Amino acid sequence: MTQGGVYLLYYFGGTYEAKPATAFMNMGDKMPPTVPEVTGMVMRIGVAMSQDGKTWGRVEGEYSTGAILDLGEEGEFDELTVGWPTVVSDGTGTFLMYYQTMRPCPTGGSEYALGLARSPDGVRWTKAGQIEVEGRGEFDARGAARRHVFRKTAESMGDKAGYSGDGEAEGGNADERGYTMFYEGVDDGGRHAIGLATSVDGVKWTASEANPVFAPAEQGSGAFDAKAVGSPHIVEMGKGKLRMYYVGTAQDGTCSIGCAESEGDLTQWTRVDVVEGEASPEPSISDQLDALGDSVGM
Repeated sequence: MTQGGVYLLYYFGGTYEAKPATAFMNMGDKMPPTVPEVTGMVMRIGVAMSQDGKTWGRVEGEYSTGAILDLGEEGEFDELTVGWPTVVSDGTGTFLMYYQTMRPCPTGGSEYALGLARSPDGVRWTKAGQIEVEGRGEFDARGAARRHVFRKTAESMGDKAGYSGDGEAEGGNADERGYTMFYEGVDDGGRHAIGLATSVDGVKWTASEANPVFAPAEQGSGAFDAKAVGSPHIVEMGKGKLRMYYVGTAQDGTCSIGCAESEGDLTQWTRVDVVEGEASPEPSISDQLDALGDSVGM
């Protein structure tokens, strides 16, 4: 993102603080004799600046750790971790940040939630609470995780852009473009798929009835994304065409980047065959936590 001719890079980082896995997931009667510890899950959000997009410098945030967005207070929905930021301008000079947190799910495993923060300059942020997505279903019963939020260009507007949503703006900017969110939903079985939600003001969100709009490949197919798909990012290619880059997880837990395209209907996506590179042998910390849940039957 750019602000006043300067590039802003939002990222999240974790500390070396070790926490029992049960702080983030409910193992229920699958609890192993020794509870494993995870390191790096106590995450906070930071920002770096650059004038050329090549050389970057951290911006010291207002918190003692240097973060621009810190953990919530005890008892708040984001007290354990904050990460995976997505930032978008509302068109009036205010920036909106959508971020992810997680906590143990009462029925087992982990559940995920989205938070919202606002900023006048992209550096100083004020939390605005948890984001709820109306109309969620089975595919995202455990919540919404990693996501991409964007405002449509004039070219992508209209019925083919999948735009829907209603309600009056409360603290956001309701212009004719609205907001679109592709997000990683997690079902009760721990399966990750990609869903679509839309909003007029960036605050009230409505899930698409077509969800999930992009699901893992068939189990047993040997595909690189047969276990899970997530972390979507949308690029508008022009002439109404859109491209989605996403993270696919194979049955053995390795992660790769995949690509799919849409001719303008955001509920219809076709995988693109690409030249395969080497898959990542080490899943992310969050994916490792998911793998731990799989190992104990979560």
